[in-house]
Amino acid sequence: MNTLRVGWIEYLNLYPIFWGLRRLGGAWQLIRGHPAELNGMLREGLLDVSPSSSIEYLRAPGRYVRLEGHAVGSKGPIGSVLLFSPVPLEELGGRRVHATARSETSVALLEVVLKEFYRLDVEVLTTSLGLQDALTEHLGYLAIGDEAMVLRKRAKPLGLKQPACCGVLYMPYRAFHVYDLGQLWYEHTGLPFVFALWIARAEKAREARQFQRALDEARHLAFTELKQVAQEAARRVNSLTPQEIQRYWEGILYGLSREELRGLELFRHYCLKLGLL
Repeated sequence: MNTLRVGWIEYLNLYPIFWGLRRLGGAWQLIRGHPAELNGMLREGLLDVSPSSSIEYLRAPGRYVRLEGHAVGSKGPIGSVLLFSPVPLEELGGRRVHATARSETSVALLEVVLKEFYRLDVEVLTTSLGLQDALTEHLGYLAIGDEAMVLRKRAKPLGLKQPACCGVLYMPYRAFHVYDLGQLWYEHTGLPFVFALWIARAEKAREARQFQRALDEARHLAFTELKQVAQEAARRVNSLTPQEIQRYWEGILYGLSREELRGLELFRHYCLKLGLL
């Protein structure tokens, strides 16, 4: 197999998979980046294969091939794609909400949730501001990845009458409601949500099929030794315990079954309706 240029997202959600790949070793070069960066690199031919935002695949499916059986999704809360708002979600109509520029799928999902599920007239703007600055300066903010998880840990429950996706985060002078977009999607559709797919450029289809076997083995290896993997990951993210990290991974869907594909197709439908594709 020729050396493949493989996108490497260093967020916790994919830590077990890349732990397994590094343990196996192989004819690939791992290239770091956040999700939106890797989308662009894959699109421009600077990567051959990558875990990529599902919306990148939906925009140009003919450009890519899926690595079957591999994704990042959830059937309910994901724990790392979170909307922080100082007012209840239902009161966001007519306002601006800011979102991280690091994840294209999560930003599109936010638009679907607010505009289709809650029928709110909301302007979603992406920003490169840091998490703390965005929460301090703007009405609401969509955070992803490890930062969202660490911030969510500081949230306190609002009470028994609130949905399971909600909490309240206390920061100096302000309090924020916390909404898990994976949970909101599931509550309104009954289907899993696919945040990311493993995809390869179409001209690398043969090499991708070989790499898929390495992914199969890497996933099996990581989940066989998940406790050890979580202990190693916790040394990188000091604010989370190994137990919290392991529970997070156990709530993620790393496969791609028929049900996940139905969820992906419904997401495509909503994105087309909103002009996001």
